[in-house]
Amino acid sequence: MYMSKEKFDEIKAKHSTTIVVDADVGEALAFVQDLLEAEADAIKNREPHATASIGRLNEAAYEVFSISNEIDVGEFDDGK
Repeated sequence: MYMSKEKFDEIKAKHSTTIVVDADVGEALAFVQDLLEAEADAIKNREPHATASIGRLNEAAYEVFSISNEIDVGEFDDGK
């Protein structure tokens, strides 16, 4: 992992809740998104030529963001 322990601790403190009820899922996904974005930023700073890794992390962060938004607005497949 390229991000610093301090950055990880900062993100962890920002998202200090645990998943207890359905509403907490959004917070858990925000935590994952923040971790992915922070790691991409850390790689950009240390290894700016590692564009494939940076791109994969940014794409993953976007997917987590999209899933979180779909959950927030209740976009679920009804199975039909």
